[in-house]
Amino acid sequence: MSLRLRLTLLYSLILTLTLTCFSIASYVTVSRDGYIRLVNTLESKAQRIISDDRFQLDDIEALAHQFAGPEVYVQTRDMSRAVVDRSPNLGENSLPLDESAGEGLSADGAWTEIAFVNGERRLIYNQPIVSEGNNEDLLQISNSLADRDQSLYNLGRFLVAGNILVILAAFGIGWFVAGIGLQPMSHLAQAVLSIGRNRDFAQRVNYSGGDDEIGQLARTFDQMLVELEAAHRQTEKALLVQRRFVADASHELRTPLTIVRGNLDLLKREPPISDLDRFDVLADLTEETDRLIRLVNDLLVLARADVQPPQWQEPIALQPLLENVQRQIRQLVPERTICFESMSNLGEAPVIVLGNEDALKQVLLILLDNAAKHTPLSVKISLSTTLSNSQVQISVRDTGPGIPEDKVARIFDRFYAGDTARTQNSTGLGLAIAKSLTESQKGEINVESTPNQGTIFKVTLSCQTE
Repeated sequence: MSLRLRLTLLYSLILTLTLTCFSIASYVTVSRDGYIRLVNTLESKAQRIISDDRFQLDDIEALAHQFAGPEVYVQTRDMSRAVVDRSPNLGENSLPLDESAGEGLSADGAWTEIAFVNGERRLIYNQPIVSEGNNEDLLQISNSLADRDQSLYNLGRFLVAGNILVILAAFGIGWFVAGIGLQPMSHLAQAVLSIGRNRDFAQRVNYSGGDDEIGQLARTFDQMLVELEAAHRQTEKALLVQRRFVADASHELRTPLTIVRGNLDLLKREPPISDLDRFDVLADLTEETDRLIRLVNDLLVLARADVQPPQWQEPIALQPLLENVQRQIRQLVPERTICFESMSNLGEAPVIVLGNEDALKQVLLILLDNAAKHTPLSVKISLSTTLSNSQVQISVRDTGPGIPEDKVARIFDRFYAGDTARTQNSTGLGLAIAKSLTESQKGEINVESTPNQGTIFKVTLSCQTE
């Protein structure tokens, strides 16, 4: 069942209940008022007859014609409730009497009853005649209810027919109005269906109506489409990166595995190779195995960062960490001289950065090792720090040949092998790992390089504020 039909039926049901209650109340009110007016009329006529000086219990014909009229029956009864006299229009019939049929309407004990006389429903007003303080005789006066019943019948038919027509008309009008009111909803549904069918998340609903509930719903859909478009683009980018990552990883793994397989075939060859050749083959196997181990370890680090990247914001004392990095890099590349400059500009108070000690140490070691491996021995390498406001910038600088401008933009890509950015023993993942670890500490890493002048890698982290 459509929303349009449900709204129309609900509106029609409410209208039906309202009209039914109104019609019943109107019918009951008209019936009651007509009955009371008729009773009051009969009472007035009875009082005029009784109060007339010519009134006699056994002679009411003249008074009946004068005060009652030809359509009204008049009858008297004595104290034994026997009929004494009646108006000529009653003929041989008499008005019935049932003293228990009605309730007292006034202090003198008058009551009413309804009975069939001469084949029609009539209202009978029974008025006791007071004689010497006792209610003895009785005057009965009756009027037909035919006109009243016919009027009520006509009123009932009119109310029923009128209600049916009004409800049908209201249903049609409600259906029309609901259609107009829900037309923006239909356009909205068609727009959303088109977007879903075409998977065009750049499309918008573009609702031009007022600031009502439908307008709010349209704006919500547009906002949702913005989020979906961003998520779709991010997913496409992630899939592209993943495909490139798998392709590059496959390529990087294939080379050492091919070398290992070839060397194993040499060891199995008959006649056996010489001892000197076997020593060279085993050295190649060891070197390629170590390369595979480094590559797999780097891949695991990046895979963990992709699946569930950590968010480190722990306080780290920067000065002891830099001293530790200085000791370790000298062990890793003892043939290179690395100058640790400007460490005194941190001031006397200890500088606390927000991040992770192991992750930051690994980033700095990667940058220093990368500079050592990809520059000649004569090139100067330095590490310096700069404190500015609530941030610390750690720079690794070399005076080497630099990185060509067309390759700087891809320097942090995984497995990217530029002419001066990678050596044969590199996995091509070091800078990618450094970038991932830096971003996990809510920091930034940037590179500036000028050909024939050198390269600067800058790591920026937030300081802990008191």
